[in-house]
Amino acid sequence: MKSKEVNYKLFLLANIIFSIGLGIFYPFWILYIQKIGGSLESFSIAVGLSIMASAISAYFFGSVSDKSGRKPIFIISGYSLAVIIFLYTFVSNVWQLYVLQIVQGILQTAYIMMESVFLADITQKSTRGKNIGFYNMIMGIITALSVILSGFLISEQYFKGIFYVVSILILISTTIMIKLKE
Repeated sequence: MKSKEVNYKLFLLANIIFSIGLGIFYPFWILYIQKIGGSLESFSIAVGLSIMASAISAYFFGSVSDKSGRKPIFIISGYSLAVIIFLYTFVSNVWQLYVLQIVQGILQTAYIMMESVFLADITQKSTRGKNIGFYNMIMGIITALSVILSGFLISEQYFKGIFYVVSILILISTTIMIKLKE
């Protein structure tokens, strides 16, 4: 099997695991914010801060990856995201949530930037559109199914458990990424 094909399959597997983790996380986000004393306004501020941090850091990570490579940023951002998700279990008020949302926004941008660029790097030009389309289809389906199923599988009383599971899935996903070749 060609090196690019192996890379693509490893990349797909790692990000399927990552998507399952995020899919589990999404349905409980607003409930989690309410549980720590936040409101709908807190939710919108947290999401807005994350998006703003993401937007501001996007150019930086794109530029750095051109010089340092994609894989180091992938690995550092993946492991760091696992730690950030775990740290949500210690949040007791809204301002702590805001800090984690800013850091998470920056790290997710690093990860997403590398995901996009690395995917383009490991696909052949002649089938790039097909491979990226397949990848996005699989990621969308996996995330959607994870969101739907998590609502049935995990009850509100297990909030901290959700963060532990998601952190572990991201750690597994990132560890698989170590095997990728740039």
